[in-house]
Amino acid sequence: MKQSKRNWKAAAGLLSVCLVFGGCQKLKWRDLDTQAGEFYREGKYQEGAHVAEQALQIAETSFGPEDPALAESYNNLAEIYRALGRETDAEPLFKRAVEAAEKAHGPSHPDVATALNNLAGLYCDEHRYEEAEVLYRRSLAIRERYLNLTHPDLGQSLNNLAELYREEGQYAKAEVFAKRALSVWNKNPGPVSPAAATAINDLGLIYEGQKRWPEAETSLKEALSLRERTVGSNHPDALQSAGNLAKLYQIEGKLSAAEPLVQQSLEAARKSLGPEAPGVGEWLDRLGNLRVAQARYADAETLYKQSLDLLEKSPGSNQVRMVPVLNDYAQLMHILGKKSQSENLRERAKMIEALSMAHKNGENKQ
Repeated sequence: MKQSKRNWKAAAGLLSVCLVFGGCQKLKWRDLDTQAGEFYREGKYQEGAHVAEQALQIAETSFGPEDPALAESYNNLAEIYRALGRETDAEPLFKRAVEAAEKAHGPSHPDVATALNNLAGLYCDEHRYEEAEVLYRRSLAIRERYLNLTHPDLGQSLNNLAELYREEGQYAKAEVFAKRALSVWNKNPGPVSPAAATAINDLGLIYEGQKRWPEAETSLKEALSLRERTVGSNHPDALQSAGNLAKLYQIEGKLSAAEPLVQQSLEAARKSLGPEAPGVGEWLDRLGNLRVAQARYADAETLYKQSLDLLEKSPGSNQVRMVPVLNDYAQLMHILGKKSQSENLRERAKMIEALSMAHKNGENKQ
């Protein structure tokens, strides 16, 4: 997954909060919220979800609608669901987080900017770029107005727009925003932050899109190294960097360099996400693509089938994740001269995309 677009607030002033807001509920909520944050940062999403659900139950039953803790709980659980590939469950929570933050602070507070930012990140995951850009632009406007020019959240907003424009193929515009984000993060004292690694990673992908291979490889290697040092090699951000570098190696024909990255990342995804998580299915697809490049076609077919098997078991919007796997499998069938099977797989991919788009259009009209 690319860098998380959320802010997990550190616990502070617990005793005074407990005294002001009554009893132990606020203190219990904060303890659970902090635990969930720790699980999230460690990539232990199943454990984090269980704890964050308990925290949200306390927030919904014990705190008023204008309590900032309510918005925080909605957001935190949504982020964990998103990391688990449960986008259908995450979206309504992100929307409630925006509404709760606006009730707590008004429409132009930095916490509202954070909630908007996180919902936009989910829309980007689902390729809903027009909706995402509107939210990202609003979030950036709030942060430019209320935060100083070296604040990390300002860098985050700039980099999120860089990622969006890169996904749309607007590479020149994306490069401008990514470099502005990196400039903001590099002005902060202390060691290099995981956020700076995200901007470097995105610059690598922008260079790749522009076929600037040496610059892309340098940036992606740097991003992977920074992420392994700052968040650990099993973290989704490090896995993302490993996948990006492996893909570039394949483009460059450096298959022996890509192999260990893909294998290690697949095992790390199984360990951190769970053996049946959608993210594991995506890594099986990547390994299948590598096997195609190595002309190991039988192995590739097995991996594509395993990936589809796993993704078919996933609920809701995870079905959309099958589309690239189906297209990759279709390409393999084309290579093997199995035209009918190739066409059937591509038709299935188109059908899933059409159903997904119809579902989203129906939601937007409600």
